Amino acid sequence: MNPKIAEEHAVQPYMAAQSRISEFAKNHDKKGRPHAMLWLSKVYGIPAGMYANQVWGTVYLSEGSEFGSQLQKRHLCSLRRILGVKNSTTNWAVLKECSQEPLQFFWFRASIRFFNSMLDSNSETLRRVLKADLHLASFDSSCWSAQVSNAFNGLQGSAMFKQKMLRGTKVPMREFICDLCFRHLKVWRELIFHVLAQ
Repeated sequence: MNPKIAEEHAVQPYMAAQSRISEFAKNHDKKGRPHAMLWLSKVYGIPAGMYANQVWGTVYLSEGSEFGSQLQKRHLCSLRRILGVKNSTTNWAVLKECSQEPLQFFWFRASIRFFNSMLDSNSETLRRVLKADLHLASFDSSCWSAQVSNAFNGLQGSAMFKQKMLRGTKVPMREFICDLCFRHLKVWRELIFHVLAQ
């Protein structure tokens, strides 16, 4: 249940997957084809990195913490190596060039899917645990549902998502995913605004 421990577990299968991708590329002469390496990383490396961290890494769901996890740092190193760019290349530019989202996108989406599925669970125990955690969120910011609901900050529908979660009703996935993508594009909107203002 410790996000730091979960993250350490997630790094190992991710690095093993990247090693297998590298071996596959070497054996099939794909090292010089960045587009193929990026697709392999996206469809094989990222799912391997989701292990043990997809719903418990709440500390990395908030706006501004997209690049805080060791797994995200390793992922960006892999992408920079594929692109052949310097380590100083900005994180958002690397992700944009590779047409990839920060891992936060996958973790946050998995957390909301997990929450929605708990509401429909046929396990009465699980539903009662969720209800207790939602009740705890009103006075303890360290519980799971409080951390997830606080991570909605920065989303356009933040108030609505928080309200639904804390009332124990389903968060609409389509609206949430679109809103999360919009939040991730904020850095580019600010850059464009800054350029136009000059």
